[in-house]
Amino acid sequence: MSYLSEMSAFIRNVIPKHAFLLRNGEILKSTIAENNILIIAPFIPLIIDDIPVGQFIQKKKLYIFRLSDHFVILGLTMLQNSVADILFQNISERYASVIKKKFSNPTIKTVKSILKSTIFSMSKETGPEPIAWRPTSMKETDILNISMKTMLTLTGEINGANKKMVSMQPFLQYDALGIIYLFQIPFKGARGNAFDSSITLLVNYGDRAIIYEKHNRLEAILEDYSYLFTNKYNEYAGHSSKEQRSVFTKLLEELEDEMDKIQLKINKSDVIMDEMLKSLKKLN
Repeated sequence: MSYLSEMSAFIRNVIPKHAFLLRNGEILKSTIAENNILIIAPFIPLIIDDIPVGQFIQKKKLYIFRLSDHFVILGLTMLQNSVADILFQNISERYASVIKKKFSNPTIKTVKSILKSTIFSMSKETGPEPIAWRPTSMKETDILNISMKTMLTLTGEINGANKKMVSMQPFLQYDALGIIYLFQIPFKGARGNAFDSSITLLVNYGDRAIIYEKHNRLEAILEDYSYLFTNKYNEYAGHSSKEQRSVFTKLLEELEDEMDKIQLKINKSDVIMDEMLKSLKKLN
């Protein structure tokens, strides 16, 4: 049992709904409902420095306990403050030193730094087909699984990906969140004169709360790259699949470098404390 699982087991009997987060908003472990943790997590980078180490704040049924400089524990509970105080002090005595050592100085990450893989797929006559992927060492079964799940996002869409859009969905077997950009590549001879296509980025699942906050920036970059992929496909349509893979792998690499410009942090101008208090009303 890992120290996080051990600490979770220690807390569970008193506060069944709890979560462990880093100051950058990364979710390390959570038993809180997904919709609730995604409401809370983006606020952590904004308020952590207002909570002294070893102390907690309480807003309605939400407790936020700062175990170390960079680590907080969230709890959704109706416990009295005196009971919560005893629990958190016991946690501090048991785990503060190991947590402080393990999470001494988390750096500001970028989207590129949490990337697991990138895949360009198209839906052709024979079905979803991965065209290029990174890393190139990915297992074939993983490439096909991700490509298939990505294109299934269009199930029920009569006109396919005729409207460009970003969607996000979990790929839990890879501990990843998929950032999926769907678009069409016009091509004479294709069914409907266009191929449904996608660019998929798999990122660390623990960073999902901050990734959701970067939705608009991600969409803008992926839209720009959809035009590049469209132009390249029409340019290399008559070439071999090996030549196409080489071209699009290079384009995926350039896209990954672009992701290095998106830092995973939230500025105080993006979210304010009043919004947190309003958001707490949505917790269930």
